[in-house]
Amino acid sequence: MISLRQFRTLAVLLTVVLSLPALAQGTKEPAESGLTYTPNDSTWVFQFAPRGNMFFLDYKENRSEIDRIFRFVEAQKGRIMAGDVVLHVNGYRSSRGTAKPSVALVRTRSNRVKAELIYRQGLTEQCFVTENLAEGCDRVVVRALNAKRAKAAEEVASEQNVSEQAVSEQQAVSEQQTVSEQQTTEATAEQTALEEQSPAEDLSGTLVSAGPTHSRPALLPIYLRTNLLRLATLTADLGVEWRIGAHWSILCTGTWTSWQWNDRARRYALWEVNPEVRYYFRNWYLGAFYQGGQFNYKLSENGAEGRIRGGSLSVGYAFPIAHRLWLDLNMGLGYTHARFERYHLENKRTCHDHDGLRHWFGPTRLGVSLVWQL
Repeated sequence: MISLRQFRTLAVLLTVVLSLPALAQGTKEPAESGLTYTPNDSTWVFQFAPRGNMFFLDYKENRSEIDRIFRFVEAQKGRIMAGDVVLHVNGYRSSRGTAKPSVALVRTRSNRVKAELIYRQGLTEQCFVTENLAEGCDRVVVRALNAKRAKAAEEVASEQNVSEQAVSEQQAVSEQQTVSEQQTTEATAEQTALEEQSPAEDLSGTLVSAGPTHSRPALLPIYLRTNLLRLATLTADLGVEWRIGAHWSILCTGTWTSWQWNDRARRYALWEVNPEVRYYFRNWYLGAFYQGGQFNYKLSENGAEGRIRGGSLSVGYAFPIAHRLWLDLNMGLGYTHARFERYHLENKRTCHDHDGLRHWFGPTRLGVSLVWQL
């Protein structure tokens, strides 16, 4: 015969044994998108602030992660561009709020991370497979998969989306039948319209994933820019920059203005062209540019009119401030040669005084430029 004490001991042991599988399952990280990834896969995790969509390199471990993925891309760029290796991008956010804002937020986060790789490493949108999910931590996970596994990821995500859509449709039909039995035709139509406007839900009441959502087409490596300091002096300034690969770019900037006042007794006129070549170290860059143009200044009784030529080295720092918008802080150091003639006005006629020649070594440019990516 089993005593009561022995029976209680056996019951406790049986409870512990039966709970072990549930505990093991609770500590195991769920598979994402229906796939399991081996430890051999290259994985990078980028963190975002709660409810934020800006990608800050200095936030948590983002800088070390971006360094790691840049080294991987530089080593495997040939295979990535050929399609043998695909970067699988998963965007997440905490499960708060409605489905539409969640998907929009994670889509923006994924695009921020991909923009860094496209802008800094010269990749294209075809190098990525993007899947934006509404639930999870505030992060974007990038994994390097071979072409076969990337295709499997797309198929699994597509099947998951189809099955969830079928469940939602079936639930909507059953709800519509229940409402039609209890209410009139007019109330049924109103209820159906409200259901179509509300986010779909699965059987557990959680928001349904939007499935694989691909971001916007790849942005062109062409940038329009204007120097805000030039604009502050009422001088038109416009430049075009063409990025060649991950580091090099060609830039050409044009400047023009022509002002006169005091019955033409004062004059401020200038045109200038600056072709430039740059080499980018991520956000920092070094460059070399040529300076050529003409000027006509008369801000007092005497004026100067002539031409300028020169060459300089440039250094600057560019960083994103919004989608497609960058701010470029730069300056130039070098040599400028100016040949001009002094003049004054007599009875509104220009009278030549003498010729002049100036050589200048030092700062030749200061810019705070607003850059827009096409």
